[in-house]
Amino acid sequence: MKWHVFLSLAMVSLILGAGCGEGEDHDHQAHEESSAEEEACSHAQDSPTTLAASTGIAGASADVSQGHTLYEVTLNETEVGSGEYRGYLSFEAPEHADYMIFTSSAVELSVLTSADVALETRVSEVDGCVELMQAHRVSLDAQRYVIELGSAGGPTLSLIIESEAHDHDHD
Repeated sequence: MKWHVFLSLAMVSLILGAGCGEGEDHDHQAHEESSAEEEACSHAQDSPTTLAASTGIAGASADVSQGHTLYEVTLNETEVGSGEYRGYLSFEAPEHADYMIFTSSAVELSVLTSADVALETRVSEVDGCVELMQAHRVSLDAQRYVIELGSAGGPTLSLIIESEAHDHDHD
């Protein structure tokens, strides 16, 4: 009797699952974002690389260019006792692609070109894991950028940058 129930459930699963293939109306952008989010969530479990953000745009030497890396970033208090924090990071985009910058807390984030022009970023919530809160999507060319972070939530946050071009190997 148990065997018949198992077979019946298996057949129902196969029949219902057949409609879940990639159809013409499949949302590839949502799939790419999900994949980048899954990738970031898996790296959110790693041991972090700790660094202190630079205090100004010029000489932003705290580099976050290593792919698939969880960074624990310490920001600088803007004024003693203000409870507001700011910092600057250097990021070298290895290729033209959309990048997702994941953070563990709600932050103000700007990506600046070498001419100090802020690029358009789109912010969304991260639903895939509890370690990450926000995803900031930005389209970048292969060059160096400065990431400006601002927070009123504390001096430390986690950060992971993932390219949406998923042809890569893990180190």
